[in-house]
Amino acid sequence: MEELHYEDLASSGMIHPGDIILSAFPGSALAKAILAGQSLISQAPANWGHAMRASSPTTVISQEWKVVERSLKAWRGQRLRVWHNPAYTPAQRERLVTETRLALGRSYDLLGLIGQGLRAVPVVGQWLGEALELPWLTYCSELVCFTERKVNPQFMEPYPTCQVSPQEIDDWLSMQDGWEPATFKLA
Repeated sequence: MEELHYEDLASSGMIHPGDIILSAFPGSALAKAILAGQSLISQAPANWGHAMRASSPTTVISQEWKVVERSLKAWRGQRLRVWHNPAYTPAQRERLVTETRLALGRSYDLLGLIGQGLRAVPVVGQWLGEALELPWLTYCSELVCFTERKVNPQFMEPYPTCQVSPQEIDDWLSMQDGWEPATFKLA
């Protein structure tokens, strides 16, 4: 896997404002739980436990316990995947960042995350998942989905809601024309 040094991010051209960034985030107990839950739902190993929005080539807006904007330095040592859509205009990219910044300070939706895990329960799982969702809170991949739909209303179709996982975002994007992935370890 290619290694990219943080100091080279700005000049690498790999990350643009508005891009979607996925991380395995292996040091986080929450990310480990997300990966395990995603694997149960899909009945296949999940690779991505966290989804973020690039606000610049070196910063992201990340739904953690609260939505924060921080340097990608925090992900040194992590495997990252950047999804870039070159068809987006500068105005669309600016809107993605602006819409995501509106969530700064918003708390994490732990109930929604539990609801996402319940999707693995046959018959009633989808209903339980939707019943536990709090519309004024989000979890990481849900925030990415909601904001992406401001520019691309078909994002994550056929999912009726944005109750999607980072792995589902990756799987969906890999099936779409026009999206370009870049995967690297941030050093």
